[in-house]
Amino acid sequence: MSVFSVIRDWSDKPFVYGESDCCQFVGAVVEEMTGNNPMRQFQYQSKSEALAIIRQIGRASCRERV
Repeated sequence: MSVFSVIRDWSDKPFVYGESDCCQFVGAVVEEMTGNNPMRQFQYQSKSEALAIIRQIGRASCRERV
C-alpha cells in the first residue's frame, strides 16, 4: 500500500471520533510511512474525550500546537 492508497481508503469513511477522524487518519498515514501508528495508544469516542487526551498530554488546545 502507499500513502495515496491510505488517502483513497479513508476518503469515503464517515467521521467517527476514535475510529475515522482526523487524528486516526494521520495515524494511518504515519503507520504507512513508518510501520508505527502513534494513535493506537489513544482511546476515545467523543470530542470531549479527544480534547481531554490533548489536555492530558500537555496541550490546552489544538490551536496551541499549531
